Amino acid sequence: MACGRGRSDTWSLTSLADNIKAPATISIAMFQWTSHGEPGDRNYLELPKKLVSLAQTGVKINILFTAGQVDASVQNYLEDRPNIDVHDPPAAPTRMAMPCTTRTTST
Repeated sequence: MACGRGRSDTWSLTSLADNIKAPATISIAMFQWTSHGEPGDRNYLELPKKLVSLAQTGVKINILFTAGQVDASVQNYLEDRPNIDVHDPPAAPTRMAMPCTTRTTST
Protein backbone atom coordinates (compact mmCIF):
# COMPACT_ATOMS: atom_id res chain seq x y z
CA MET A 1 0.00 0.00 0.00
CA ALA A 2 1.55 3.30 -0.98
CA CYS A 3 0.28 6.80 -0.49
CA GLY A 4 1.29 9.89 -2.41
CA ARG A 5 1.13 13.48 -1.33
CA GLY A 6 -2.08 15.21 -0.47
CA ARG A 7 -4.70 15.40 2.21
CA SER A 8 -7.18 13.24 0.26
CA ASP A 9 -4.54 10.47 0.03
CA THR A 10 -4.31 10.37 3.82
CA TRP A 11 -8.08 10.17 4.17
CA SER A 12 -8.24 7.42 1.53
CA LEU A 13 -5.59 5.43 3.38
CA THR A 14 -7.42 5.95 6.66
CA SER A 15 -10.67 4.70 5.10
CA LEU A 16 -8.88 1.71 3.59
CA ALA A 17 -7.40 0.87 6.98
CA ASP A 18 -10.95 0.43 8.33
CA ASN A 19 -11.17 -2.78 6.28
CA ILE A 20 -7.92 -4.38 7.47
CA LYS A 21 -8.16 -7.08 10.12
CA ALA A 22 -5.48 -9.15 11.86
CA PRO A 23 -3.68 -11.26 10.94
CA ALA A 24 -2.30 -8.95 8.28
CA THR A 25 0.83 -7.04 7.40
CA ILE A 26 0.71 -3.72 5.62
CA SER A 27 3.58 -1.72 4.18
CA ILE A 28 3.30 2.00 3.64
CA ALA A 29 5.67 4.46 2.02
CA MET A 30 4.99 8.04 3.07
CA PHE A 31 6.72 11.20 2.00
CA GLN A 32 5.90 14.73 3.16
CA TRP A 33 3.67 13.40 5.94
CA THR A 34 2.10 16.10 8.11
CA SER A 35 0.07 16.00 11.30
CA HIS A 36 -2.96 17.67 9.63
CA GLY A 37 -3.67 20.39 12.14
CA GLU A 38 -2.92 21.21 15.72
CA PRO A 39 -3.40 19.23 18.95
CA GLY A 40 -7.11 19.18 19.74
CA ASP A 41 -8.22 19.30 16.08
CA ARG A 42 -10.42 16.38 15.01
CA ASN A 43 -8.05 15.27 12.22
CA TYR A 44 -4.81 15.84 14.15
CA LEU A 45 -2.59 12.76 13.70
CA GLU A 46 -5.58 10.87 12.27
CA LEU A 47 -3.57 8.40 10.19
CA PRO A 48 -0.88 7.68 12.82
CA LYS A 49 -3.62 7.08 15.40
CA LYS A 50 -5.41 4.70 13.02
CA LEU A 51 -2.16 2.78 12.39
CA VAL A 52 -1.44 2.46 16.13
CA SER A 53 -5.01 1.24 16.65
CA LEU A 54 -4.56 -1.39 13.93
CA ALA A 55 -1.24 -2.47 15.41
CA GLN A 56 -2.91 -3.01 18.77
CA THR A 57 -5.23 -5.57 17.11
CA GLY A 58 -2.24 -7.57 15.84
CA VAL A 59 -1.79 -6.05 12.38
CA LYS A 60 1.91 -5.69 11.57
CA ILE A 61 2.75 -2.34 9.99
CA ASN A 62 5.92 -1.45 8.11
CA ILE A 63 6.38 2.25 7.36
CA LEU A 64 9.04 3.68 5.09
CA PHE A 65 9.50 7.43 5.17
CA THR A 66 12.05 10.18 4.78
CA ALA A 67 12.37 11.71 8.24
CA GLY A 68 13.31 15.11 6.87
CA GLN A 69 9.91 15.28 5.18
CA VAL A 70 7.78 13.94 8.05
CA ASP A 71 6.50 16.14 10.90
CA ALA A 72 8.21 15.46 14.22
CA SER A 73 4.77 14.97 15.81
CA VAL A 74 4.09 12.05 13.43
CA GLN A 75 7.51 10.51 14.08
CA ASN A 76 7.12 10.87 17.84
CA TYR A 77 3.64 9.35 17.84
CA LEU A 78 4.77 6.27 15.91
CA GLU A 79 8.02 5.79 17.83
CA ASP A 80 8.43 2.61 19.88
CA ARG A 81 4.95 1.22 19.16
CA PRO A 82 4.38 -2.55 19.21
CA ASN A 83 3.84 -4.10 15.75
CA ILE A 84 4.98 -0.91 13.99
CA ASP A 85 8.37 -0.81 12.29
CA VAL A 86 9.39 2.60 11.01
CA HIS A 87 12.27 2.83 8.57
CA ASP A 88 14.04 5.95 7.42
CA PRO A 89 16.33 4.66 4.69
CA PRO A 90 19.83 6.06 4.58
CA ALA A 91 20.50 8.55 1.86
CA ALA A 92 21.78 7.05 -1.34
CA PRO A 93 25.50 7.48 -1.72
CA THR A 94 26.46 10.45 -3.81
CA ARG A 95 28.34 9.61 -6.93
CA MET A 96 31.65 11.34 -7.01
CA ALA A 97 32.65 12.80 -10.31
CA MET A 98 35.86 11.28 -11.52
CA PRO A 99 38.52 13.90 -11.93
CA CYS A 100 39.51 14.60 -15.48
CA THR A 101 43.03 13.67 -16.30
CA THR A 102 44.85 14.71 -19.35
CA ARG A 103 47.49 12.48 -20.74
CA THR A 104 50.01 13.97 -23.05
CA THR A 105 52.27 11.92 -25.16
CA SER A 106 55.31 13.15 -26.93
CA THR A 107 55.72 12.39 -30.55
